[in-house]
Amino acid sequence: MHPGERVRQRRLALGLKPSQVEHLSNSLAFRFRDPRYAIPHSTLAGIEAASLPSIHKMLSLAYCLRLNEDQVLEWYGINSYAVRSILLDRTRTVAPNEEFADHGEHKGHFPFKWPSDPCMAKTELLNGLHVHSGASLDGRFRYARIGSKDHSMMDIVPAGSFVRIDTQQRKVSIFSWESLWHRPIYFIWHQFGHCCRWCQQNGNELLLIPHPASHEPASTFRMSDDVSIVGRILSVWPSQDELAVIFPD
Repeated sequence: MHPGERVRQRRLALGLKPSQVEHLSNSLAFRFRDPRYAIPHSTLAGIEAASLPSIHKMLSLAYCLRLNEDQVLEWYGINSYAVRSILLDRTRTVAPNEEFADHGEHKGHFPFKWPSDPCMAKTELLNGLHVHSGASLDGRFRYARIGSKDHSMMDIVPAGSFVRIDTQQRKVSIFSWESLWHRPIYFIWHQFGHCCRWCQQNGNELLLIPHPASHEPASTFRMSDDVSIVGRILSVWPSQDELAVIFPD
């Protein structure tokens, strides 16, 4: 199987349209102030038909398709050590982001010190014990770490990753979402702990829906008594060395 076919299969598995890949890659190009990261519809079609993309577009594909950069580079027979200059330059050309201004960070980078402690098995909401002193976790946006054994949302929100939560978006949104990628994911507290799920509210009951590939069952809780929505997940950091994957509005 040639790399382009792998790209296509991965894109389809995520439910991403070419226009969505173009949008995601454009956001990455803006973030790094480098148009070489952009993957227009026509370019993606060529890549999937076995044309060879540039290094920048390979890195952009990894971001868009939620893959490790080394994995995509390996598809094309390239060792990440050979492109280390590009990776280093990238960290020096990130466009500022007002959302993380309070933390002095750049858009897409994890705003706190990545913890050295092993990831807990269960998903948990971060508090002051998890971050360096001086960082506030009391505002609109909260952060959580997905448990090492929590594979309920599969590669959309991977086990061990960190997520950013908007606590002002606590009402389940109802609209014609284009793909699983577009369906809002919520961070939930229930009587057994925390989790990330797609949600459907039926009267006073909240249905929590895991990723279908996880083979975990959906669960139903009564609102207020047994479950509450902490907020909507805006972005996810799969690992320390990766930028945030930002979900569509």
